[in-house]
Amino acid sequence: MAPAMSLADFEMVRTLGCGSFGRVKYAKYKKDGQHYAVKFMKKHEIIKLKQVDHINNEKRLMAQIDYPFVVNMTGYTKDDRFIYIIMECIGGGELFVHLRRARKFSDEQSKFYASHIASAFAHIHSKNIIHRDLKPENLGFDVRGDIKLFDLGLVKELHPENRDAKGNWKLSMAGTPRYMSPECGTYKPYNLSTDVYSFSMLLWEIISLHQPLKGFSYSQLKHQVFNEGYRPPLKKVWHGGLRSLIAVGWHQVPSKRPSMDEIYDKLKTLYTALKPGSSEEEISHNRR
Repeated sequence: MAPAMSLADFEMVRTLGCGSFGRVKYAKYKKDGQHYAVKFMKKHEIIKLKQVDHINNEKRLMAQIDYPFVVNMTGYTKDDRFIYIIMECIGGGELFVHLRRARKFSDEQSKFYASHIASAFAHIHSKNIIHRDLKPENLGFDVRGDIKLFDLGLVKELHPENRDAKGNWKLSMAGTPRYMSPECGTYKPYNLSTDVYSFSMLLWEIISLHQPLKGFSYSQLKHQVFNEGYRPPLKKVWHGGLRSLIAVGWHQVPSKRPSMDEIYDKLKTLYTALKPGSSEEEISHNRR
């Protein structure tokens, strides 16, 4: 559980970005000189937009997650104007930016980064937490070059007692349409496999270096992708194991998709086959 902290112990250096309720600042912790990201959220905006429960839920779930490939919450505090969430700071930039600048990711890079993302999702899924907004803008690199998942604004805890007879939950449509599963995009009940679909779209983007379904309107997505099952093309020159993983992961039928644990295990096998000298430690960084 992340502890309560004092804002006076931080020196604000610069603004990293702005969001719906405030901004995120790069800050130095005076006691040890380490740098963190401090998320400022305006209380009056949260109340005005009736997002009190949403913010409390985000903070509570962030406090449950402590994992190498997730930007972890290290503390929190509040005053009369703001709620502050203190998080690990990533200094290597967003995956989105790297994808737009890169000419190509090698098979080794694709499998390595994808396995870390799958590992992060396997961890949060083990806690019955669904993310619902996997996309390159919500992934970044730390100074070591490790990839990390951030922005848990749409996470939701799935309670077994609310599950229907088909193993789904009645949840709102959430996320970014081009990465959104058909069941989520058409307002149907869904489950953890919606994240698996989004992961497959992301993996396609990592390999192709193109935005999936670029130029599609929501109407086109609804009719061609969500209802008719259209998917971006899988090129024959790509590694067969990755092509198969993408194809099964974005299957139109949610029950046909593998779990994130199964995806992680498959990617780990593909990576070690490509790089026989690699160790479990190198791939998983003590996955727990």
